[in-house]
Amino acid sequence: PKGEASGEGQTTKTAVAFDHDPRVPMPGSFITRPYKGRDIVVKVLPQGFECEGEVYRTLSAVAKAVTGKHWNGYHFFNMPKNGTAHE
Repeated sequence: PKGEASGEGQTTKTAVAFDHDPRVPMPGSFITRPYKGRDIVVKVLPQGFECEGEVYRTLSAVAKAVTGKHWNGYHFFNMPKNGTAHE
């Protein structure tokens, strides 16, 4: 019927929540750590981490690939517990 809104051309705004750990920088950022004379550089992805051309699900997996031993990834990369940077 004439005079009723059809919904065409209307914009709806919806809040989207992302599962983001506050200890980790936003996707696109880099985390670096010196290890045995070289810098380990990790790119933060929307769902994972990239290091030396490989993609890992967790920072712990990155740390294990680099060192050959199990590490807590946040500890290995010196990530703060509360989401604020160390001084």
